[in-house]
Amino acid sequence: MATTSEVRRNNITAIRRLLWQGGPLSKKDMATELGLSVATCNTLLNNMAARGEAILEPRRTGSAGRGGFCYRASEDYASIVVAEIDLHGDERVFHAKVLSFTGSVLNALDATLPHLDGGELITLIERACSLLGNVRQIVLGVPGTVREGVIDHCDVPELNGVELEASVAGRLGLPIHIENDMHLKATGYCHERCDRDEVATLANFPPHVLPGTATVHAGKPIRGAHGFAGMVGFLPFEETGAPMSRERELELLDIETCRPIIAHAVASLCAVLNPDVIVLTGGLLDETCTTWLREACSRTLPEEFLPEFRFEQDFNRYYLIGMHQTALSYLERTL
Repeated sequence: MATTSEVRRNNITAIRRLLWQGGPLSKKDMATELGLSVATCNTLLNNMAARGEAILEPRRTGSAGRGGFCYRASEDYASIVVAEIDLHGDERVFHAKVLSFTGSVLNALDATLPHLDGGELITLIERACSLLGNVRQIVLGVPGTVREGVIDHCDVPELNGVELEASVAGRLGLPIHIENDMHLKATGYCHERCDRDEVATLANFPPHVLPGTATVHAGKPIRGAHGFAGMVGFLPFEETGAPMSRERELELLDIETCRPIIAHAVASLCAVLNPDVIVLTGGLLDETCTTWLREACSRTLPEEFLPEFRFEQDFNRYYLIGMHQTALSYLERTL
């Protein structure tokens, strides 16, 4: 049985989650939504308002008369830094945004560099954190695997082996969560577009780099034992069963010759994960891919086990949503 302090903490977390959605709510609204008493909500909300986490404001009713009051999250209470690393040709691209807890963009920092090692990356993160100075959580998306805060198998090779989590904590004194970029994109997509119980797989096939996928169930990415889950670029595409050769990698640069490789990868995902939906994206695909991939998969897989195929041209907004939601999940444990 939960203790009184645990019940109180769970109630505060539930109220925060409602406030972080951004809309003003009355005590009665929250009590009804969460199944709590109005008195409990009143006590907790007054405490949150006293420390600046929530703001009390008149409720607009749209008609004359007494409208009462409602609460909303304070945009100035604290902030989150979400950042991503990408590779554009030979250039390393760093994008960072400072967000409020509700997801509003308060500031941003962008940089393009010919080289990006661990020290340079920490400096950029520090610059992003200094834009407002009240940062509580950092989330970083990387095109590679992450195990115990160490980056590996990254598209930016100079970041391989960098112990970034410990380095940021030591230098900035702030908590950072580092996650594979595909996991974050899939988390954001599922938050916006999927039912909670759905198994959804995001499959990205960009030119110039190996493909990657991420699968989410119940709102959580399936990372595997070592954060390696979804790295379909390492599947044995060659007839010898060896990893993909450089020649086969080059085939992934052409939208026509890449089709058999993509079909192989997607059929493998269907057989191993059996998702409800596969969301396809990346420069090697277009809106026709849902048709030819379904046809290709149906040659080897029973029709009743094929997922719904969807195509998404741009995943940038889902990436931001995924980073924001991941940051909130870590903030719940520390606030």
